[in-house]
Amino acid sequence: MTPHRLTMKPAFSVQARSVPALGRSGVLLAGILGDQRSDLLVLVRPAGTGGYLSACAFVVEKQQLTMLAAVGNLPPDADPVASLRTAIGPPR
Repeated sequence: MTPHRLTMKPAFSVQARSVPALGRSGVLLAGILGDQRSDLLVLVRPAGTGGYLSACAFVVEKQQLTMLAAVGNLPPDADPVASLRTAIGPPR
């Protein structure tokens, strides 16, 4: 997957918190790359039957947001963090 880059200006600061109950829609911070830093995760559960989940992982460096991976059509009980780690591959 080719990384997508978006230059951004800091609008607010976010402190890492524990991952909320998995499977909920929202934005959270979690370590995906294995580099001891938190990455930005976006979880989406669309309305409709099935309750399937989609997730995207981004890394923020030097005021740039780079998409690392995206997964979709995950079953309702799937772990989106583990699915994103699998999509990215072994730690760098």
